[in-house]
Amino acid sequence: MERKWLYGKVMDQTEEEMHPVIDYKKCTGALACYEVCPAEVFDVEEIDRVKRAVVARPENCIECEYCVDACPEDAIELIED
Repeated sequence: MERKWLYGKVMDQTEEEMHPVIDYKKCTGALACYEVCPAEVFDVEEIDRVKRAVVARPENCIECEYCVDACPEDAIELIED
């Protein structure tokens, strides 16, 4: 089991780590996932002339699912590596 630190707190993770994947057919660029992520997994880039979140650091994911819950379009899911 791997341990990651976040704001002074130890987060235990299973061997099969998960990370977010964005469905850009659903994504409208609300950037809610970028705003709520405590692990800085996302960056913002322009895609099809719209600023959208991109998964820039999947290895930082702590599997909190804040991004999944925050997305107004249900465009994010966590998948196993």
